[in-house]
Amino acid sequence: MQYFSRFLCVLGTLLFSLATAKEQRPNVIFILTDDQAPWALGLSGHPHANTPNLDKLFKQGMWLKKAYVVTPVCSPSR
Repeated sequence: MQYFSRFLCVLGTLLFSLATAKEQRPNVIFILTDDQAPWALGLSGHPHANTPNLDKLFKQGMWLKKAYVVTPVCSPSR
């Protein structure tokens, strides 16, 4: 009987921890630069641009190449 009660306690603890486990949310880093030429980064093959951290982020993530500005506030965006 003692083993059965211990088993129920362990089973209850396990089920409770599974029920209350939080959902993992994805990590999101959004980098936005003003008037950044895509060829001016190391990941695009520029010989003098040394951007190892951005290169690593690029290899592990995604690069959105098309952006549309609804209300441009600077002349390069127009």
